[in-house]
Amino acid sequence: MNAEHQRAAIPQELIDKIIDEVHDHRKSLKACALVSWAWLPRSRVHLHRTITLYHQNCRIHPSQTASISTLLSLSAISEYTEELLLEAKTDYGLHQPNRQNDIDNGELFWRALARFAHVKTLGMTRLFWVSHSLENKNRLCAAFSSVTNLDVYMSDFADAREFLSLLTAFPLLTRLRVERVFWAKSAAAWYEASGSDPSSYRALPPDRVPGAALRHLQVQHCDVLMMADIAEWLVLLPNPRIETLHLSPPDGDDFEALPLYFSAIGTNLKHLTLALEFSINANRLRQAVAGLEANTRLQSLTLLANYGFGRKFVKAASVFWQCVLAILTEIATDHLHTIRFECQPEDLEDPAALEADGLLARSTFRSLSSVVLVFTSVEEYTHERLGDMANAALPQTAARGTLNVLYV
Repeated sequence: MNAEHQRAAIPQELIDKIIDEVHDHRKSLKACALVSWAWLPRSRVHLHRTITLYHQNCRIHPSQTASISTLLSLSAISEYTEELLLEAKTDYGLHQPNRQNDIDNGELFWRALARFAHVKTLGMTRLFWVSHSLENKNRLCAAFSSVTNLDVYMSDFADAREFLSLLTAFPLLTRLRVERVFWAKSAAAWYEASGSDPSSYRALPPDRVPGAALRHLQVQHCDVLMMADIAEWLVLLPNPRIETLHLSPPDGDDFEALPLYFSAIGTNLKHLTLALEFSINANRLRQAVAGLEANTRLQSLTLLANYGFGRKFVKAASVFWQCVLAILTEIATDHLHTIRFECQPEDLEDPAALEADGLLARSTFRSLSSVVLVFTSVEEYTHERLGDMANAALPQTAARGTLNVLYV
């Protein structure tokens, strides 16, 4: 069957649907791309949706020199890219540069970046912002004016204001995820301790407001200083518009900055996610949650049993449900329609789960239409057994038909 006949025989919508079914299987997508011209565009949508550039201080990593050079010779490829990931490598010096073709990996990096100026989603991993020259910082900040979604992971800055200076580069930013970032209490202290060049510091532009359009904020595993500094930045926003907040504090932090976040966001907050570490004190958590304004129109609440290694030392269930009760007794519930508990099966063993079930049956939760239990480690359990455990732990919720069980 030739390609022309195939195009006539199979509707394009069906071809696209077939390709969509293997969107996460690169080998199959590459095979689809070779079927015919009709199969190529949709295959490229998935193959090139996300591109990762490995670099060190704005030089393409030698392991990627050939592939990035090829990418630059194929102008159509970058048109399909929606997400760009910039990931720093620390082993640059272990790779020998390509002397034969005399390729400048710094120039190659900036040429590649120019191809992706249109992306909406940008990820920055191990950015090591303090090690960049001021010129490179300014060039990076000018490269992605279209970004609306930003992830910053395991990156360091001289101080909080330099972190905010990065955010000013994204005036359209609506979603920000920050995980394991670091900065010092002051830039002067950082430069004195590190011996770095203070002339590389990028000051916060006086005419820019970082995060003015922000709607969704996720802060994970940043230490107490970072958590507080981010909250204080939100307080200074003239018209905060944040509707979704996800907080996962460092081990040992009882959400001390939570009232600051609530105060800054105000009544705009609609969706709240809190990751509960095993060391959190339920009473202090209750005091923190009490900072949520009574007229907040909270619509969904997600609580994560994020105990990790702590499960080896404490009975996680006895911590999780006490924290759940502390939160449920303090939040505004008039508009709350969904509560989601992400936990492990053994977390249902605590009798406090029954107490939480009774609380959810009260008239204050009358707007609640869905209680979701998400199990994250289910290898040793059948779905039928997990369903029985969920019904036993939350019997009144199950009887009302609002209990849903998901397995991850």
